Amino acid sequence: MDHSKGGWATVNMLDNLTSPVATLLVGLLSLWVLLHVHRTNALRSAASAFRTTVFSQLEGLYPLASVWPSDIDAFLRQRFPRLQAAVIEFRHFLPWWERRAFDSAWLRFHNAYERKGEQCYHHYMAFGSTTDPEGIFKRNVDVLLSFAKQP
Repeated sequence: MDHSKGGWATVNMLDNLTSPVATLLVGLLSLWVLLHVHRTNALRSAASAFRTTVFSQLEGLYPLASVWPSDIDAFLRQRFPRLQAAVIEFRHFLPWWERRAFDSAWLRFHNAYERKGEQCYHHYMAFGSTTDPEGIFKRNVDVLLSFAKQP
């Protein structure tokens, strides 16, 4: 091979370019891994705080209802501000593609007719076509908590 025609010069130039590009790619990959680990830990912590709030606010009703309140509407209205604060806080940690479903689950939990800006707990009262209010309640809470699964 005749090295006088620039063959080695081309190889050396590629070596000079490959090293910085490889360093940049390794740096970007390391940054991505670091951000992914941070996001996973933040989601894990937020999910734990959300579950803790839901369990403490719905103690006695969830996961198994030991004593169903005679006035479930008043019971849930009293707990709504803390639950709503937990929902708002946790929502920020969810991936964007899960937020709409989470919002729907929250709306379904606190409004029987899925009307925004209102609380209505008729679906947790045994009258009309509602035959299993405790079962509906459990399913709605199950769906809310499904977003707070351990990543």
